[in-house]
Amino acid sequence: MSHTPPNRSVSCLLCTPFDGPSIREAVSSCRKSLGGDPDLVIVAVSSDYRAHLPALIEHFQIDGHARRIIGSSTCGSFGVGKELENTSGVSFSFLRLPETSFELIRSKEAIGKSALLDSVPAGFLVMADPFRCGSQGPLREINTHFAGVPAVGGMITGGPEDEDLFLFTEEGRVDADFLALGLCGGIRMVPLVAQGCRPVGEPMVVTGSRLNVVHSIGGREPFRVLEEAFGSLGDSLKEAADGNIFAGLAIREEVDEFEAGDFLIRTIVGVDLDDGKLILTSPPRVGQTLQFQLRNAGVAKQVLKENCESIKAEHGLPFSSFLCGGRGRGRRLYGEPDQDSAIIQEVFGAIPVTGFYGSGEFGPVAEVNFRHDHSLCGALFYPA
Repeated sequence: MSHTPPNRSVSCLLCTPFDGPSIREAVSSCRKSLGGDPDLVIVAVSSDYRAHLPALIEHFQIDGHARRIIGSSTCGSFGVGKELENTSGVSFSFLRLPETSFELIRSKEAIGKSALLDSVPAGFLVMADPFRCGSQGPLREINTHFAGVPAVGGMITGGPEDEDLFLFTEEGRVDADFLALGLCGGIRMVPLVAQGCRPVGEPMVVTGSRLNVVHSIGGREPFRVLEEAFGSLGDSLKEAADGNIFAGLAIREEVDEFEAGDFLIRTIVGVDLDDGKLILTSPPRVGQTLQFQLRNAGVAKQVLKENCESIKAEHGLPFSSFLCGGRGRGRRLYGEPDQDSAIIQEVFGAIPVTGFYGSGEFGPVAEVNFRHDHSLCGALFYPA
């Protein structure tokens, strides 16, 4: 009787500039541990790997027997219990998915023509170029054509120059706004979304906005409302709030009392002091509830751990994971490295992990995919 081998995964995190022998050894070791050829390789590399992409891809293909590769640049990456921040390195996962089919989508127009429309995909892994595809990437199109299907990933990061942000596949560097890899059959993709803020001040309704500029909140100047929210903090929190105040846009309005997790976190990227307008990373709508948020390390750890424990209780242990964490997390949030990865390892054990630091993270809330800021969004993979 023939037997289809089970889904399997292994991952590797190398903290080093590109080095052919080290890459070859790591790739060969992963293939050996996997027990066969990978059906998918997910990769995140620091920007200095750009000049070595052809050699890197060749190692995955020749030494790893990889057929399908999806990867991006990043300013930081994830591994098992460890994270790289602003240093050279590569993170990758080998996944063996014998019953899963794939479709790689590279444009918004192609989403509405996808072959996956005739099926129900497990989910999409998304890597998007923030300079090319707008603040929401392909989320609106995915939500329209694939309602209820999770899309996890985010806006890629890299070095200071435009060419330091890049996407690539087994074909090499790709000239595309984004890569959205649809997975169908043989796998379940359970999303993980964990924010790192708690509400401060009072929730109020946006009464005036245009594009991503908030003109009025509750009929008042937004900056004045922000000053009041800041003034409501205790002295110790006021010091911690410097550079850590964000805008929260309510996901649902039918909430009696808003709590952490009820908002989409948006960075305040500018203030017009002449008339008190606030400029956010993405547009609010008139009538939407807005409450300012304080980024807090303790809240971030608590929310991530609770969400991971809830997933584990319902679904058990995944065989692999893919993460996108806001670049404002890591040392900038916690004051020490590896905290998000340590929590994931504490709850799920040493499951394979790969992923990148983003400048806007994608993940669903109530089965609708949103862009988040300063959050951790992930896909946890289970057998179908």
